[in-house]
Amino acid sequence: MSDKTAIRALVVDDTIVNRTVLVSQLQRFGIEAATCTNGAEALEALHAALDDPAPFDLVLMDWHMPEVDGLEALVRHRTYAFELGIEPTPIVMVTADASDDARQRCLEAGAADFLAKPVSLATLRSSLVDVLGEPRMGPDPAAEATAAKADVSLVNRQVIDQMIEDLGGTDAVALVIDAFITDADERLEAVTAGQAGGATTEAQRASHTLKSTAALLGANELSSAARRFESQFDLNERPSDDELAAFTSLFRSTLVELRAMRASFAN
Repeated sequence: MSDKTAIRALVVDDTIVNRTVLVSQLQRFGIEAATCTNGAEALEALHAALDDPAPFDLVLMDWHMPEVDGLEALVRHRTYAFELGIEPTPIVMVTADASDDARQRCLEAGAADFLAKPVSLATLRSSLVDVLGEPRMGPDPAAEATAAKADVSLVNRQVIDQMIEDLGGTDAVALVIDAFITDADERLEAVTAGQAGGATTEAQRASHTLKSTAALLGANELSSAARRFESQFDLNERPSDDELAAFTSLFRSTLVELRAMRASFAN
């Protein structure tokens, strides 16, 4: 392996919010990152890079994605590499499913590590050190604050403040909030369609994404509500009209607060 300045990573996630955060976190360590939106794109990029003078050093891979999911992509890449007689690129699974069963399945399939979303900068660095080795990593950013304060609003400002520290300033966090807002309306439309009799699979996936990305931004109440909807759609059940109305109201109020918080960065 080459020195730390040459580290290249591939970030694979179907949600722009998650991709933006992971790329920004990697940049804190001086790591160049390319992105893909599903496992099929990742396999194409990984296999093409095998002939590159500077192949990818590692992959941060989401699990639940359309077309080819992350776990299948992990297995297929490792099989392909072994058939060629070369070392597979280390793949770190990054997923909102934090269960012990999920961890075991990923590690047994050959994942280099397993991280549960949302991933703190300190946790990501620890994983990168395990995969790449301490000498290749840059200096450790400031440790995360240990004191936890209770939420006093729909968005936990302490989470945002920690993200500002993790990502190196408000500009990167503003990009994350913008990505969430841009992506969120599409997710709400899928949830609404599922409740009205449309595809529960799409509604379940949208709820799963909202659960993960809302938690990332400290919108814990919205994340919890999305988790409940995800469970209902997963059982092929549909939320009631009142439940959807309450969810939509919470969703809109959370976006108002995020926009206000983003605007405060300019002050």
